[in-house]
Amino acid sequence: MGLLEVLQNEKDNLSDMIVLLGNSLKNAPAGRLRISHSGQNVQYYYRPSNRQGSKLKQQRRNVSEAEAFYIKHAIDGKTSGGVYIKKSDEKLVRDLAQKDYDIALLKALEKRIALVRKLIELYGKQEAEHIYEMLNPYRKEIVHSRIFTDNEYAKQWNGVEYEGKLFAAGTVEMYTNRGERVRSKSEKIIADALFQKNISYRYEAPVALRGIGTVYPDFTILNVRKRKEIYWEHLGMMDQKDYCERALRKIELYQRNGIILGRELIITYETSQYPLETLMIERNIEEYCLD
Repeated sequence: MGLLEVLQNEKDNLSDMIVLLGNSLKNAPAGRLRISHSGQNVQYYYRPSNRQGSKLKQQRRNVSEAEAFYIKHAIDGKTSGGVYIKKSDEKLVRDLAQKDYDIALLKALEKRIALVRKLIELYGKQEAEHIYEMLNPYRKEIVHSRIFTDNEYAKQWNGVEYEGKLFAAGTVEMYTNRGERVRSKSEKIIADALFQKNISYRYEAPVALRGIGTVYPDFTILNVRKRKEIYWEHLGMMDQKDYCERALRKIELYQRNGIILGRELIITYETSQYPLETLMIERNIEEYCLD
């Protein structure tokens, strides 16, 4: 699964770059660049590409004044070596050089993405992950699976039992759509958003941290694609000085224990004047829990 994820990321990156190059080439000047140099003396020449011919005339209306000048002389003069580009037209030189590079790069990336797609097709079948699933029930009872599909992995993770924090007597009872009790309306909103997207999570499961002992993150979330646990703390009273100081101390201890904000740790917060935005919940889920 690690290799498949790398291949998918590589395909996405290549696709983005190919689109970028394609857009750049649409706006690139016509023709090609020839460079001639003798010692330190460098000269640049404009020459039409092999397939341009009469197309250059049609493009005159859509090009810069400088480019139109060289197109005309390249066609009329029919010089095999190209038309000398004046030093004052340095931008055209750079644009032509960039175009030549982009064309070569585009060809190379198109070959590479074809190879990556083929590898994804071959590797993505995941026969190895499904061997255990295809066993009959009697064999499953006596065989230990060594490779798990996402569903199998999530099922085992969800099956782990734990003891969360107790609720003080007399506190308001609030329940999520999954049927568990939480401490605030904002926590319910977060829990329901995770549940709606079928994301596995534990509410207030204990985690041992050096320097503080056992803490109970609001949510421990499984990113099943990465086989990784993400912790989500919602800080709901950040306008209260003592609460704010305790929260900052807790974040610091998370990071000292290798649970880094923006990597394994999600933080949302609110005050009485600035309530939690559901948009931020959705963005955090997309960025950290599903990616």
